[in-house]
Amino acid sequence: MQVLAHWDFLGKNPEYFAGVVFAIDQLLATFSPGIVASGLLDESAHVITARLVIGPRLAFLDSSFAAGVLIGSVLIDVDHVPLLLLKLPMDSAEDRPVSHSLLVPILVGAISTTTRGRVQSALLGVATGTLCHFMRDLSCGGIPAYWPFTRRLIAVPYAVYAVSILGLATRMMIANRRSPNLPSGERSLNACRALTDQGVSAKGSIVLAGLEDATQCTH
Repeated sequence: MQVLAHWDFLGKNPEYFAGVVFAIDQLLATFSPGIVASGLLDESAHVITARLVIGPRLAFLDSSFAAGVLIGSVLIDVDHVPLLLLKLPMDSAEDRPVSHSLLVPILVGAISTTTRGRVQSALLGVATGTLCHFMRDLSCGGIPAYWPFTRRLIAVPYAVYAVSILGLATRMMIANRRSPNLPSGERSLNACRALTDQGVSAKGSIVLAGLEDATQCTH
């Protein structure tokens, strides 16, 4: 999928995209670019966050699951649309809809158990992407994570999110430097192939050794 190919591009220079996230947050904290511009900037940061969470594992993931993660990282914010249409306030985390709760990814995950194949992979990806979305929102005022039991906002300091982003980016940088001339997906696949080849070689040696022993026994 072409979109996933572009998403994989984010993994080539994770340190730059981590910087983009911090630049976006600084811009949003300093200025008021308007609802549309703020939304586009924030959703971009959500997509980058999800990509950093997946890290170098992208090549190992089913394409439907990866697409689901990408969609889930931003889809939950459609719950803001009714607020915009009704011109209801969206000035603080208290105005965040109750659908920004753990109930949503739990329900999506539960629905996935009733399906199979690519649909199931996609739904599990959406649930994972939604959790990635919440990872960022927790540091941006908080979310009503335990609704419908309580609307109390659960939040963490922004520093926790920042350290997490730096840690995830560092992990990808280390993986990139081990194979600097390959795209992140090929690096992961080559590592998998190398392990497989080593396993096949080891099995082959054991078989040959067994044949030699058997030959010696017949003499």
